[in-house]
Amino acid sequence: MRSMHAQSCRPFYQRTVAPDFPILPMARIEEFLRVDSGADVAVIQRMHDAAVTWGEGHTNHVFGLSTWEALFSMVTPFGPFPLRSLSINKFPFGAVTSVHQVVSGTLTAVSGTSTIRTYDGQVVLLPNTAPSPDYDTVYPAKVTFTAGYAEGGLPAQLAEGLLAHIAFMYENRGDVTGDYKAARGGIPDHTWDCYATFRRIPGV
Repeated sequence: MRSMHAQSCRPFYQRTVAPDFPILPMARIEEFLRVDSGADVAVIQRMHDAAVTWGEGHTNHVFGLSTWEALFSMVTPFGPFPLRSLSINKFPFGAVTSVHQVVSGTLTAVSGTSTIRTYDGQVVLLPNTAPSPDYDTVYPAKVTFTAGYAEGGLPAQLAEGLLAHIAFMYENRGDVTGDYKAARGGIPDHTWDCYATFRRIPGV
């Protein structure tokens, strides 16, 4: 079911608590790359982190369970109902831990909210009793929530795409021509293919 809420208000996301575990263990990456244990650890770790950042941005999935804030510039109406909503588009979604609005210049907690799942993600519904936020504030509404896969829970297809990306960067490190330049945006075809079924684009 496609969501009925307005798509004009996409929030600014920031991760406030990172996963407390590696998305892919170094030993698994080293085995995949066929390198000696402990060799190029710093380089491989940076490539791992870069590949995770790109993969999360491309698929809109969070590869490791973490805490986020979604900052909204406005609160949108929800379909034909006299409700206001805040839409979160991170997968897999965990839970909302708090909702705040800036009211009369003060960041104020909103109670009595509910959450429903739609095609585009999760919609936080605000109760009718909630006051309107101060729209002269840059981000008058904020939702704190959790999202991401638990340790060891990353789907095999995402892990495979991530390993392929890391391997491609490692094999082409220092190269700005040849295979690296020919790849789509510097990303190997196999990674694109692995991520294709997971990609979620809000509002599309």
